Amino acid sequence: MTLPGSGGSLTVYDACVAAITGTDLPPGEERSSHGWEHRPAGEQGRSSIERPSCFRARDDVVRGTQGWSLNARKQLTSLQRLQELSTELRTAQAIVDSAPGRIEEIESRFRERNAEYVAVRDRRDELDRDQQTRTTAVADLEEKRKKFMDDLMQVKNQREYAAMLREIDAVKAQISDHEEAILTDMEELEKVREELKQHEDHIAQEREKVAAERAEVESDAAAARTTIDRLSAERSEVESGLPGRITDRVRQLEDTRQGIFLASVEGGTCQCCFVRLRPQAFQEVKAAAKVHICSNCRRFLYFAPTLQNAERSDGPSPDAGATESGEIGAVNGGAV
Repeated sequence: MTLPGSGGSLTVYDACVAAITGTDLPPGEERSSHGWEHRPAGEQGRSSIERPSCFRARDDVVRGTQGWSLNARKQLTSLQRLQELSTELRTAQAIVDSAPGRIEEIESRFRERNAEYVAVRDRRDELDRDQQTRTTAVADLEEKRKKFMDDLMQVKNQREYAAMLREIDAVKAQISDHEEAILTDMEELEKVREELKQHEDHIAQEREKVAAERAEVESDAAAARTTIDRLSAERSEVESGLPGRITDRVRQLEDTRQGIFLASVEGGTCQCCFVRLRPQAFQEVKAAAKVHICSNCRRFLYFAPTLQNAERSDGPSPDAGATESGEIGAVNGGAV
């Protein structure tokens, strides 16, 4: 059957091939498994040497969000770089997030050491105030004793004289108590002032140390923010070349698998959950023929030596199995 208006030279099959490949077919020609094959106008059906489309290998291409293409091996290489970026981003973000806590820890440690200095300083101030209060009290008592001594000369009988002597003795006792306390304060104050001087020297050193440590933390956080901006830009560029279905799964796995969405395969075993792959799946992962995920932990799977060789050769995968929709194969059967 030919398409109307084609002059009998374009078959339905030719039109389907052109639509799938995005390539206009030359008049009277069609694509076969061996390249372009001429077919006389009016001849119907497939050529004798062309295999049905269900038996043809799928194109080794996946179109990214910006229109450029990646084969399965390059997809895995991009995922590997994406995992590196994700790990570095999480590390940098952890530095930024921990900065306030680190600063608080530094300041808390300084406050603890400073508390000893403050306690000694408060004790010195207390002794100074007590000494001044007692010195003032002694001066007042001396005035009072002097007044009693003057009044003693004016008493008229023995009873008043004895009462006045008792008042004078009481004042003398109070003066003696204050003077003794003042001496005690002076002795302690001398020790406290010496101790305070030592604390002041230590606190000055601690302040410098705290300032340096805080500056270091703030510098690390600033550098981490710069790193985050740079890595985020690179990550966006890498993600733009991957199918949306893959990037969506990557972000989902990052949230549920502590940031690890890519697992290496060694000896046919997933190195994250240690579930063994089927032999066929392992061979496909080993050849980077398809983008597989682990049926247990759901992470993407890759075989490190293959990707290392791909980086050195930078050549296309001969048997890639990714599709234009970003289809991913599960290791225990079925497309995800």
